[in-house]
Amino acid sequence: MSPDGAKFTRRADHSVIFRDGPPPGAAEYEVTIPEAGLYEFSLVYASADSRPLRFFLNGREAPHAICAEPTGGFTEAHQRWAPVAQSRLNAGVQSFALVSVREFPVVRMIRVVRQD
Repeated sequence: MSPDGAKFTRRADHSVIFRDGPPPGAAEYEVTIPEAGLYEFSLVYASADSRPLRFFLNGREAPHAICAEPTGGFTEAHQRWAPVAQSRLNAGVQSFALVSVREFPVVRMIRVVRQD
């Protein structure tokens, strides 16, 4: 567990992020991009209520909130894929972050896929 209450899973059948501390919360990641190109970021989340997140890629914020729509619950049956952003990236290490506006939704999976 991190100092701010975030918990990261060690099991494939559990959420990537679960945070029960007071907002705001943040999760930061680094990913190695194998070659330059257009990449899409997306994630699977679940939330009974609106729990929007801000997305930052290499320190720059995406122009819109993500995960703002409720999925109907917090369980696996309520999970939904959400597009996050597309960006042209150079090869090498890239950083991105999810920052909660209110409480953090349950985030199960984050995907980065080359589009071109």
